[in-house]
Amino acid sequence: GLDVDTGDVDVKKVAITTTRKVEKRMLIQAVCLDDKATPHPASQVHPERDVADGYEGEVYRCIAGTRLQYTLAEGRNAVVVAAHGVFAAKVPTTPHDQGEGVVAAVAAALDAAGVTGAEVRSLAHGMTVGTNALLERRGARVCLITTQGFEDILELRRQDRASLYRLWQQHPTPLVRADHVVGARERMTPSGIELPLSDDAIREVVAAVVALNPESVAIGLLFAYRDPSHEAALARAIRAALPGVPISMSSEVLPEIREYERVATTALDAYLAPVLLTYLVRLSGRTAAAGLPEPS
Repeated sequence: GLDVDTGDVDVKKVAITTTRKVEKRMLIQAVCLDDKATPHPASQVHPERDVADGYEGEVYRCIAGTRLQYTLAEGRNAVVVAAHGVFAAKVPTTPHDQGEGVVAAVAAALDAAGVTGAEVRSLAHGMTVGTNALLERRGARVCLITTQGFEDILELRRQDRASLYRLWQQHPTPLVRADHVVGARERMTPSGIELPLSDDAIREVVAAVVALNPESVAIGLLFAYRDPSHEAALARAIRAALPGVPISMSSEVLPEIREYERVATTALDAYLAPVLLTYLVRLSGRTAAAGLPEPS
């Protein structure tokens, strides 16, 4: 029910895709946890054949508060696939640090299987941390760098209506505030550089970005998918001025034609990067302390 602007990304499709990715594992967990759990008639899952065969020593983790048609309670789930069977566990959610719930669920599942963390070969990890942050607008404060004169790209989009027949419908607010967009004096064309990015232009951009004190930076210049040299030069200068701040370049995130889609996707990447980075760093620390492999 949330209206979120993600550029060319359809939020409903993102949510559905993410749900489908975890759906099978959550159903497997339901089957393992309760032999009375009944899957939807349209879904046929066979844990022994689909998971156990050839996957001994693997641990599957699912972080999702999504309520599926199997009526699973919200929480953190873990499944251990061992040579002598499939074992599952569920623990309460830990909103203050979701990694704590991950390790607790894995530990409970390992205890049920009678094995130790040292015997685990791999830890497969699925989560909806990024999707939830996007839907709830809990992403980072982003600074966007564009070619000078194209600072309104996220506001203008493709100048299409929010709804074809509902003329009162408004587009959602972009993920990057208008006063956090910086224009760079440069111009790239399909055939090459028209206006070089000078050292003075780089210094101007860096000074403006530093003054905004962003949590993340997105760079989306004209035709950067053809020649990423200007984006790379700006990224190097910003990294030197703001060490530790994540930087997303459109030439790396989505090096394809269509300016709005490329810039909007890059802005989304920058919006979620700090959230996911914080989560994954904490999770890696907890799994390492527990003697588990790094999550994949």
